[in-house]
Amino acid sequence: MFKKLAAEIALVRHDVENVSLILCADPHVVDNHVTVLQDFDHISQRLSIIADILQAEDRLEAVKNITLEVLAARLRDDSLGNKPVL
Repeated sequence: MFKKLAAEIALVRHDVENVSLILCADPHVVDNHVTVLQDFDHISQRLSIIADILQAEDRLEAVKNITLEVLAARLRDDSLGNKPVL
């Protein structure tokens, strides 16, 4: 089930990236919404990381190795000494 969820997340990430590319091709959108366009990249990164965690043999270890600190912090429970909770 986790691998199927990861595959679905990968498809969503691909869709988000495609929408982002279309929007980036419009100079008006780029000029007026650059921050939002950067958010698309951040969303894609988060989706990729979540898919990788779901596919990992050791999901707890995968959470410990997240490189995007914002997401890593949300997936960890500081009351347990920074131990990820899944």
